Amino acid sequence: MEENVQVTEVTLDAVSFAENLKTKVDFEIKNAQEKVLQQTVDQLVNAEVELRKNLILDGLKTYDDVKDKLSKVKPDVLTYDETGKVTSQSFSKAKVDEKLKLEKQFKEIEIALNLAIDKGDYKKLQKK
Repeated sequence: MEENVQVTEVTLDAVSFAENLKTKVDFEIKNAQEKVLQQTVDQLVNAEVELRKNLILDGLKTYDDVKDKLSKVKPDVLTYDETGKVTSQSFSKAKVDEKLKLEKQFKEIEIALNLAIDKGDYKKLQKK
């Protein structure tokens, strides 16, 4: 059985082009140190920017969650008159403690967000 094999002629121009291309690639690789360093810096900066963005987003979510919980703390001790009308409302010790704890959390996250956004200090957000 005879096989038909086609031989493609490689022109001198194609060989010359390939060699020239290889020479250019080798040259670029040998002189790529500045590119390597810059791309490394860029990647590290992008990673830190992503981290800080996520810290702020998480902080904003925590801020909203605590604010929402705080708005739901209501007086749980009611007194009534003889007609059944509420005459006064107050907080039990447990509700006062809950409210104080939420107010403290709210203030802390508010301070942490302000430091991050205004001064670029993310330490307090990282602790949350």
